[in-house]
Order: sequence, then C-alpha cells, then structure tokens
Amino acid sequence: MKPNAKRALIFIGLSLFTLVFGVVYHLFSHGVTSALMSFAWVPVAGAALGYTVVWLLIPGLSKRPMYRLTVNLLNTATAWQTLGMILSAVIAIAGSSSPYLSFYSIVALLFYGLSVLSLGLLLIKPKA
Repeated sequence: MKPNAKRALIFIGLSLFTLVFGVVYHLFSHGVTSALMSFAWVPVAGAALGYTVVWLLIPGLSKRPMYRLTVNLLNTATAWQTLGMILSAVIAIAGSSSPYLSFYSIVALLFYGLSVLSLGLLLIKPKA
C-alpha cells in the first residue's frame, strides 16, 4: 500500500474515533454541548483529505528527501489543533476557562505554516 494511502486510512480512522469520542462525551455531559467538541474531528479529516489529494495528484512525492519532514509537521499541527479543541470543549463544558488554551491554536497554526512551507520547498524540482 502506498504511504499516503495508508496515512489517509489511518487519519480517517482517527477522525471517526474523534467523532465517536465527541458523541460519547456529549452523552455524559448532562445536556451541555460544545461546538468545539462536535467539530474536533474536522482537522483530522482535513489531514486525511490532504494526504489523499497529494497521493492522487503527486504520487511520486513520497520519494523526495524532505517529504518525511512535511508529514511530521502536518501530523504535529493536526494533533495540536485537535487536542486544543478537545481541551477547550472539556473546560467549557465544565463551566471554566483558561488563558492558556489559545496557545494550542497558535502552535497549530505555526506548524501548519511550516508544513506548507516545507511542502512548497518539496515541490521545487531539483536542478540536478
């Protein structure tokens, strides 16, 4: 199986797990809901869509030297964003707040930016 196809399947499974986790958490939250928990599966599904698009449009990309860095940066950004959304939802459902939750979004955006930058560098054809 191709590496991007395998990653896409893994991320589809993770997005389904995150969706089920959110539904189960809402069942036991005594009627209190959070939009962040309801949509925590979206970043993971977006990563799966990204891997699928790259796999279909640029199949030989995984053989390039910086590809692993790009994958790790995207995985890190997705994990930070999903974790931040889930923690924000848990804290909101509990009726509290924290000034530190915005750091999850900032770090996720930083890693998304680095991932896009490394993908751009990856798409540049070598001269030799």
